[in-house]
Amino acid sequence: MTTFETMKYGPLGDAIEAAMPTSEADPIGVWAASLSLYSAAISRRVRTEDRRPVVVWTVLAGRSAIGRKGYALGTATAILGRSIGGFIHS
Repeated sequence: MTTFETMKYGPLGDAIEAAMPTSEADPIGVWAASLSLYSAAISRRVRTEDRRPVVVWTVLAGRSAIGRKGYALGTATAILGRSIGGFIHS
């Protein structure tokens, strides 16, 4: 079992897994980018009990030009585009 398979959860995990055959990105990078994009999109509306925004901060780190960071962000954007496209393109 891969690391991604152990952490994959819910509809987002299923969507990332479905996107992997057509992406050069690492699935964990796509997972991290997806969580950050989605949390940023909902942070003004969803808050904890003490009124703090629900935000996930991630870092995509890798060697320049071959780390597949851009592919991870692009794949995450494609996956979430229909649900948070207005946020992404604002």
